[in-house]
Amino acid sequence: MDRCGFDWLVGLAEVPAQQVASDIGPDWRTRPVLTIVTNDQNTVSCQTNTVVELSGGMNRWNSATGRWIPAMPTLTLTDEGLVIAQGARHSARFAANINSASAIQIQFSTQTGPQWLKMHFLGLFYEDTVLGTNILIADLQDSAVQVVGHQVQYRDAFSGLNADIAYS
Repeated sequence: MDRCGFDWLVGLAEVPAQQVASDIGPDWRTRPVLTIVTNDQNTVSCQTNTVVELSGGMNRWNSATGRWIPAMPTLTLTDEGLVIAQGARHSARFAANINSASAIQIQFSTQTGPQWLKMHFLGLFYEDTVLGTNILIADLQDSAVQVVGHQVQYRDAFSGLNADIAYS
């Protein structure tokens, strides 16, 4: 091996970036970058730097290993018609029909264990903050769940209004 460690560099080029990360957190990872430089006297040397990558939701906590790992979200349509979202920091369940109680459920990991946020739509409203009143624009109606690319969609979800509900 020469003094720049070219054997190490060749091996590093074959490893995905998330596997050589030196520090990983919920929304960042750092990794070393090796640059080969030749000066005016044709002397080859190596310079190392650290790259910090930032992205919301980049990683998720793996309780089995006690480490942050890259998030790899997936959407799965079950035989019962539910959509299960997993592989990200939070998991979620989407009901087969948006017009049902607790149609959307999101699981958060906490220090005391998993917690669920369960919710459902009632309709589409307009609120007049000056007068302190609100008006129902459209009631929620039955709408079957669909997976379209990386989105969960409920098409034509309101009565009397051509509008969809989408989660991404």
